Amino acid sequence: MINTATCLDNLSMLHTKMGNFKEAQQRGEIALEIYENVMGATPDTAICLCNLACLHRDMGNLNEALAL
Repeated sequence: MINTATCLDNLSMLHTKMGNFKEAQQRGEIALEIYENVMGATPDTAICLCNLACLHRDMGNLNEALAL
C-alpha cells in the first residue's frame, strides 16, 4: 500500500507541473488517505500534505493550502 501511495503522490506532482490540477488533486487526496490510514503521522505523510498544499497554492486556493 505504501508504494501505491508514493506512486500516486508522484503522479499528483507530475500532473501539477503539467497543469492538470483536477487529476493532481484526485491522486494526491487518495495518496494522503492511504498514508494517513496505513502509516499515520510520518515524514511521508507530511510530504504528501505539503505537495497537496502546493497544488492548492498553484490553483489559487490559498485558504485550502493554509488549511493543510
